[in-house]
Amino acid sequence: MRNPLFPRQPVPAGVGALLGAAAFAADPTPLPPVPATFERVLVRYRNAPGDVHREQLTAQGASIQRAFRLVPAFAATLPVVALEAVRRLPDVEAVEPDLEVHALGEIDATSGLVRIGCGPVQSGTYPGAVGPVLGGGVGVAVVDTGIDYLHPDLAANYAGGYDFVNNDADPMDDHGHGTHVSGTIAAVRNGVGVLGAAPEVDLHAFKALGSNGSGSWRGILAALDWCVAHRIPVANFSLSSPTHPGTTVEAGFDNAATAGCCS
Repeated sequence: MRNPLFPRQPVPAGVGALLGAAAFAADPTPLPPVPATFERVLVRYRNAPGDVHREQLTAQGASIQRAFRLVPAFAATLPVVALEAVRRLPDVEAVEPDLEVHALGEIDATSGLVRIGCGPVQSGTYPGAVGPVLGGGVGVAVVDTGIDYLHPDLAANYAGGYDFVNNDADPMDDHGHGTHVSGTIAAVRNGVGVLGAAPEVDLHAFKALGSNGSGSWRGILAALDWCVAHRIPVANFSLSSPTHPGTTVEAGFDNAATAGCCS
């Protein structure tokens, strides 16, 4: 049976390419269940919502967890019986499900770097090269399960971050996927283990997925907000979602790209 909140349009090409479509060998542990009478939602407005909009939403029994800057929206938990009433509130443009997202499979760093021709780029031997390209001074965000920022391959490049799962400034990886991704991107030249594609970047960790490798779009949007606010030009999202994430999430990524971030 179709979820009444579900968007009907197909996945846009850009978002589909970003999210990917890899499958897991085993299903990750889901998020803590929400009672069947409630729904995790993203409520988007025509313009930035204010206190009046908060009051109108909470009057319908909603619990608001986050507000965003990239999109004029709240992340909330809402009684299912109030969905239609919320859709009819002044200035509400869309009410969409806040779907689960999962860390996306395993990454073969060695073959991947060979495939994209990383060796000549790092050595400066590609045609027309003026020197090695190692990513020095470029900020890169990894939005994932966090990063083991004490790892000897990553510690030198770690530039800070945030944990949107536990809402603190310690994005330590308690799963492993984010650290693996970070090694593919930025593992330093130390003669041990893998070498990253850009071993001198400034690496930022944004933990939006928990210890089970799962999260939801509200955490991803919060991390995206942070990237834009701090002018981080590149971000990695190795994520999958069961279906189209919705127009609110799509607008968030579109607005980030327009702002020149997270390309």
